[in-house]
Amino acid sequence: MSTFQRLHRKGQFMLGPPSFSSAHGWNTLQIDADLLLAAHPDVPLSHTKKGHTSLTCLGNLLDPRAPENTNSDILNRLCDQVSQSGQLDDLLRLTDGLFGRWAIIAACGSDAILMHDAAGQRQVHYVRHEGKMYCASQAGAIAERLGFAPDPEAIRWREHMRDHLGEVFHHQFWWPGNRSMFAEVRRLLPNHVLRLRTGEACRFFGQGSLERRSLDEAVRVGAELMQGALQSARHRGPLAISCSAGWDSRAMMAASLPLRNDVLYFSRRFYYRSLRHRDLAIPRRLLARADIRHRILNMPPAVTDEFASIYRASVDAPHEDWALMAEGLARILPADTLIVVGNVSETCRHQYRHGGPVTHVTPEVLAQRTGMQPDPFALEAFGDWLDAARFGESFHPFDMCQWEQRSGSWAAEMNGEVAIAHEQISAYNCRELLATLLSVDELYRRGPDHELYQRLITHMWPDGLSEPINPPMAPPSFLERGLDRAKSLVRRVLPGHAAGLAKRFLRRSRGV
Repeated sequence: MSTFQRLHRKGQFMLGPPSFSSAHGWNTLQIDADLLLAAHPDVPLSHTKKGHTSLTCLGNLLDPRAPENTNSDILNRLCDQVSQSGQLDDLLRLTDGLFGRWAIIAACGSDAILMHDAAGQRQVHYVRHEGKMYCASQAGAIAERLGFAPDPEAIRWREHMRDHLGEVFHHQFWWPGNRSMFAEVRRLLPNHVLRLRTGEACRFFGQGSLERRSLDEAVRVGAELMQGALQSARHRGPLAISCSAGWDSRAMMAASLPLRNDVLYFSRRFYYRSLRHRDLAIPRRLLARADIRHRILNMPPAVTDEFASIYRASVDAPHEDWALMAEGLARILPADTLIVVGNVSETCRHQYRHGGPVTHVTPEVLAQRTGMQPDPFALEAFGDWLDAARFGESFHPFDMCQWEQRSGSWAAEMNGEVAIAHEQISAYNCRELLATLLSVDELYRRGPDHELYQRLITHMWPDGLSEPINPPMAPPSFLERGLDRAKSLVRRVLPGHAAGLAKRFLRRSRGV
């Protein structure tokens, strides 16, 4: 077996008829006669049963109020509670307070459902075909088995977005709505549950109202939840926190201080970044004030052919920039390291409001605010989502778009792709935490001050704002601009191996 061969489809699962799910030789579990679950050997798999009720979990469940509890402990407790009522839908709200990156399959008698974590970071793609359910981490795994061809409209739109986004395409592209590359295969959105007997995806959160909270109360509850989640994560293996100069990272660092001796604090350094970059320099200075070591992890200048082949064989529409990050981390950090990141938090920071107020949120407005062209493919996806949502007065479509669309697609794809190297979880991926932060007056969530986050950070770390948040970047020097142009040319013109050698030379010439 080659160095990276074991990483093929790492972190992924399949659920469906035995002929579908048993094909890869992974760990398997029979849910019922028509549903066999198969998971890559590196995916945590827990199962429990009480009476006629069974629960099966893929991934890590983190309980901030009982951080010492294992996946099995949490699943057993949930099963006890659900079995008492015999109603699988009780599970939907019983998981509100849980963090992690997971999917749970629940079965009782003739009923069966599948749900995932608050922001859908363990992605679930699904289709009901000829009376049978098929689910998988990647839509392509289903399409390959059932002979589905890529949707020409999806491919056309993806290429359109490639032209629209330019060089950031391989970092910023995401699928809108519940769409995938295959017209038949849909993606389970956050705050939805999948009925495995009918193939119907139903919303269970976002249509009621939120209990309003004071700023002080939201800060207190939010801090307790984040600190408890990180304590729980520490019990699952070596813990590493990704640091930058942003709001999300700062609050994560603050929440982790009680665990500082058990955490690796790091920043990724790509070949084109100098040590003066704010995402490297600010965490280093800030952590030094707390006598905490900050490590800079140098990412490779190019992806090796061996890793690229495994990566592309594992992912339907791979983000090449993330492959660079995944290989770098795979080479540096132990395989069992659990990485904590800050995405998903944007849901609570008034995202997509910067263009001014609108009286009616339409698919065209969402396309504009999310940086997508008003193309029929995206407009139809956004339109279907808006039509079905019927959000309650406490849930603004812009906030929920960030939660269910951007976080549930872009961030979920990032965590799913990087899972080929390491499991990544968000320090904000908890329905109770997100609802708590959304429950305060909008005034406190708006930029540039983001008073809610300022208070959250200083509550946990009084010196946490002693360094600025995302300060303006210093303009590049004449030499830096020239080297950037040269590296861009190298990336476009030279083949992979030659580009890697050239980038290493340019990096050394810059002294970084």
